[in-house]
Amino acid sequence: MNLPADPFFVKRENIKESETEIVEVWLESLKAHVYTEKGLICKNLWETPIYRYISTIAKNPPYGDINIYVGYHNVVRDRFNPEDDHTVKKALELFISLKDNGYDKNNLIVIYKDGKIIRDGQNRAAILYYLYGDIIIKALKVNR
Repeated sequence: MNLPADPFFVKRENIKESETEIVEVWLESLKAHVYTEKGLICKNLWETPIYRYISTIAKNPPYGDINIYVGYHNVVRDRFNPEDDHTVKKALELFISLKDNGYDKNNLIVIYKDGKIIRDGQNRAAILYYLYGDIIIKALKVNR
């Protein structure tokens, strides 16, 4: 796997509890990593492939424009991470779960770098932003 050396890729199980804290953040203040032809960049939640995909469901029920999500993850698998396992089915299940059950505070979105960049949970964050707008959520901040 040819991934850049960045704390973003530190495995969650390797993070010590003393390196974390629970914080409250506005969703709109968060940035998500997105792969592009130029590599990995940070984007606003509403610019992510999951948000762009989910926003098409209302216009084209029940699945929306799956090409947005499938196409993006095909590029990720081909060029950056062959182990990427994101699928439209998983995206829809997550969307329905968050819509029906809300944000699971036992499975917090993980942020780092001054609490602005999502390390884990960008799909959840983008879907929450789509469903509820700029709300405050609890997140697990990694202080490394």
